[in-house]
Amino acid sequence: MVPLCAVRMVCSRSSRSIRSRRTLYGYTTGVRSSRAIQRRCVDDVAFRFLAADQAPDFRSLARFRRRHLDALAGLFLQSLHLAQKLGMVKMGRVALDATAAALLADAEATDAAEDRAFGVDGNQADLPAELGRREKRLAKLQAARAQIEAEAADKARRRAEDTERRRQQRIGSSDEQA
Repeated sequence: MVPLCAVRMVCSRSSRSIRSRRTLYGYTTGVRSSRAIQRRCVDDVAFRFLAADQAPDFRSLARFRRRHLDALAGLFLQSLHLAQKLGMVKMGRVALDATAAALLADAEATDAAEDRAFGVDGNQADLPAELGRREKRLAKLQAARAQIEAEAADKARRRAEDTERRRQQRIGSSDEQA
């Protein structure tokens, strides 16, 4: 097992506890993707608190985990041991070792899948390529607006024609009755 003090060597003094807390909390709550942790650091109060209101880039989170995999595994095991001693969880040593390894492997696999889906530097929130430039976005928005206005005008025209047709039918039927 990697001693807890080894985590001190894995990152700068100012950010080591923030990075470790954020990563550990993410794993224990089922948030293993670097992109998901990045989103949570903005949206989730618990993540924001543990991250000292910092929202790092997902690439930084993934690099941190890759660089310090052994220290994080040790830290995670130590936290599970502590939880076990406090009676918060019940599991054996083999399960603890397997759990830490599985979580870290799952996080790497999730990040790799997201890298394939969004690109290495891509993000879910990134705009599609055709909307990347302001001019293209503006043209798309104007085209969509024109289409919506044309549909609304067509609907109003059909409604007016229908109303006029019914009015003419009423006039014709009242003339026949007279």
